[in-house]
Amino acid sequence: MVAFSAYGDFSAISKRVKEACHTTGIKLVDVPNGRKDATDKAILVDMFLFALDNCEPYSIMLISGAIDFAPALHILGQCGYTIIVVIPSRINVSSSLKNAGKYVWDWRSMAHGEGFEHGDKRVIPHSSEKGKAMCMPGASSEHKELTSHVQPLRGVSDLKGQIVRLLELSGGSLSLFKLPRAYHKMYGSSLRVSEYGVSKLSKLLEWMDDVIIIEGKDRDEFVYLRSSRRKGTKARSSR
Repeated sequence: MVAFSAYGDFSAISKRVKEACHTTGIKLVDVPNGRKDATDKAILVDMFLFALDNCEPYSIMLISGAIDFAPALHILGQCGYTIIVVIPSRINVSSSLKNAGKYVWDWRSMAHGEGFEHGDKRVIPHSSEKGKAMCMPGASSEHKELTSHVQPLRGVSDLKGQIVRLLELSGGSLSLFKLPRAYHKMYGSSLRVSEYGVSKLSKLLEWMDDVIIIEGKDRDEFVYLRSSRRKGTKARSSR
């Protein structure tokens, strides 16, 4: 990620929250009184400045449901940038804004670790939502893969079921290093963690810690089913 910026009137936000945002790399762009036109202009200027400084295949993520951003996003998409539109809540959204993004994600689902899909994986109904916006331009070495991958994004719950099944057929555990290869062999598709908003497989598996645990370090890391790990512990303790 190159930058993450939030736009709006932050006068009512506590100093503690502002400091937390600063330490985690979130840039707060204060817009007095939260005026929408001023906020939109600030976001548009920053998006195009980012595009001037960073050549494609970078990604630009916009967290907003406002149709006003659609023309700019269409232009950036045509220039080769991967556009991701994140809807801040379960609201209706203009088709023009939806079509501007290669991916349309649901913010609530993302924030709760439920994956990025909304309903039918891509389409979100129409709207003219005019709430405050946030913009996050980002970059990754995997963006070319993300752009060329034609399958729709899957929810984390679907992936969890696949991983659990894979571990069951592997005796309850599998090397973290070998897991992607085993996944590809079993399901015929690559396990692209960038589609779930993380950079490492271990981070993605942490979202499944109700059924999966990871132990070890580096090349010696192993992924276990919690159920099989408990059985293994009992078996060892009974000897």
